Amino acid sequence: MKVELLMAQTIKERQDELKSMSLGDHLEELRSRLILALAGFLLAAIIGFVFGKRFLHFVLSPYETAMTKAGTAFYLQSMTISENFLTYVKGSLVLGILISSPWLFYQIWAFVAAGLYRHERKFVRVVAPASSTLFVTGVMFFLLFIAPIVFKFLMLFDNGLDYVIYQPSLMNTFNSILVLALVFGLAF
Repeated sequence: MKVELLMAQTIKERQDELKSMSLGDHLEELRSRLILALAGFLLAAIIGFVFGKRFLHFVLSPYETAMTKAGTAFYLQSMTISENFLTYVKGSLVLGILISSPWLFYQIWAFVAAGLYRHERKFVRVVAPASSTLFVTGVMFFLLFIAPIVFKFLMLFDNGLDYVIYQPSLMNTFNSILVLALVFGLAF
């Protein structure tokens, strides 16, 4: 009797888990997750615009450190009229993405979790915070430890051409740092 009751409960739990969602239900879940993710990003982007200049200084600090250690003046060129402004906007939006990344990762995992079994959802609750923590750790590891070494090497690299002058632009330097930071974040 006890075994039959236990089996009936187990079968009922499995049937509850196997209830499928219609296409409309999936689309509704996706829409709600996208709205929540966008709202979190917009809030973080506002914070990013407030602290954008500090973030730019922080991101470009490995370049400044490498230039200082090499005994070279720290200058970056602005090649177009809008480069300073566009670099600020891009940096602020990237800061917004970094700030909102735990929330964004959670929304992605929560959408995926709607189609998972109960035991798989427990796994997702562990993976979502771990994913965002590892991503931010990878970015910070690059900015604090690897980037100064990379810039010092690239700046002092002698290609044998005497007529080449080292004059990096603001946007190119910022883009290089962001791409490498993203690669390290994803690698972690």
